[in-house]
Amino acid sequence: MMKKLCLTLGVAGFVSVMVFANPGVADANARNRTKKLDQAAHRELRKDQAELQRDRADLSRLYRSGARRSEIDGKRAEIRDDLREIGQDRRSLYSDYGDYRYDRYRNGNGYGIRQSRSLRSER
Repeated sequence: MMKKLCLTLGVAGFVSVMVFANPGVADANARNRTKKLDQAAHRELRKDQAELQRDRADLSRLYRSGARRSEIDGKRAEIRDDLREIGQDRRSLYSDYGDYRYDRYRNGNGYGIRQSRSLRSER
């Protein structure tokens, strides 16, 4: 009985050491997990954008049909909520890019390199 228990625990310990000692296993899983999370975030963003388009179409239908002001205001509030959700999804999705995306277009240099204040003032 004791021999079987020691052998079982020894094999389990050896297997666990081998699993933790192999860094390739952890890297592959992390990469796949990140890819799946990105795909899910993109799906959520597309879903929110489709909902925004439907709400805008509903708003234009309300305008054409001469709906009550309260209905129109309610639909506008839904559109504002949709825009807020889309903004949050974009911020969470593209937060990994850091300042590169924004500096590239804000500074106009096309390389994503921040310029010092002295260089910006010379323009």
